[in-house]
Amino acid sequence: MDNPFFLSRPFDRATLQLVDDVLLAVAGRIWEETRDIALPGAPVARATWQAEERRKSPLGQHVLQVADYANGGYGTTKEEAERAMKQILRTLFGNPLGAGYTQPDDFHKTALGKLFDQAHWRMLGRKGLMTPDEAKKALGIARTTLYTRVYQHQLHPVYGPLREMMLRRSEIEAWSKQRKARRKKNADSL
Repeated sequence: MDNPFFLSRPFDRATLQLVDDVLLAVAGRIWEETRDIALPGAPVARATWQAEERRKSPLGQHVLQVADYANGGYGTTKEEAERAMKQILRTLFGNPLGAGYTQPDDFHKTALGKLFDQAHWRMLGRKGLMTPDEAKKALGIARTTLYTRVYQHQLHPVYGPLREMMLRRSEIEAWSKQRKARRKKNADSL
């Protein structure tokens, strides 16, 4: 984040509470992990920072960036919000023994997940999203095939303002191209 005045942007109380809740949960989890790997008898101190101080941390700033973008602010670009979301997911759900992260299935039901969906909705717009019925029709597949891909994390749904599941048009179009290429390859091999 290049804007040193970003913290001075007024955020509503609900947004600040969301940031504080995320930071407190992460601090608690880090304390548990530290306690579990500390030498027997070694003191493990809990962090006692104030909420305003925690918001200045990189994770706090990333959550504030996503909130700014999701709520229509102009202090955060789409690219900055995307980078911030990836870093948040890596911090919260990263695999310490490998690359990447695995987002929990119910993440979209959490306050942070809803904030991410709001940001994705702004990034993609309705034109960048498809309903499951639109996707099934475009692909010519059964509903179970579509939802299997969602549950296997091969498609990444976005939940709209009414919490309806939408799918990213780019992912559906890429899958459609793969299916067509596979069919062509199979036809050519006959």
